[in-house]
Amino acid sequence: MTIAPNSPITAPTETNILQSFSDATAGRSVQLFWGMATTDSVGTSYILSRDAGNSDPISTRKAHPLLIDVNFEITINKPTLVNGICSIDVTMGNAHAGPTAQTISLTLNLYHVRGAVDTLIGTKTTKSVTTSSTNVVSPTKVLMELAKITFGIGDKLKLEIKGTNNVYSQDLYHDPHTAGNELKLWLPIVNME
Repeated sequence: MTIAPNSPITAPTETNILQSFSDATAGRSVQLFWGMATTDSVGTSYILSRDAGNSDPISTRKAHPLLIDVNFEITINKPTLVNGICSIDVTMGNAHAGPTAQTISLTLNLYHVRGAVDTLIGTKTTKSVTTSSTNVVSPTKVLMELAKITFGIGDKLKLEIKGTNNVYSQDLYHDPHTAGNELKLWLPIVNME
């Protein structure tokens, strides 16, 4: 497969995202990053990983009036150009069991982080899901156009996920080992080495 040298890479569509794509001759690829949580004596950290490891916990819940507000990060270890459209699989839900319907949605922001400077390179809000039953889980796919930007060694890629409303509670799932509950970021990149 050959891609023109300066053309942006478009992430695979909903029907054909099965594995990371790579065109080694052009240094282009669409890399899969998994969103996970790790817990230690200090608290919970949210990470992006190229491997589907174990997430602890497997979901994050915020009860009214708090909103989901978490940052998944990874440190870049080689010069990389991001250019094109990324795809994010995100699963949200709620623990509402009352008689009033609840509408939930999430805003996804992708940042290039260098030192103390966060540069927004893409943003998108998920579709709204309205439900009146408990533990409704709604996987959704978001396509996000990204600003072209180069990551240096030591820069970070940050996926910020924020709840946009919260009547009762919100759940964000990040379990790499349960189909439909994963948090996956498909990122179009060009290796600069």
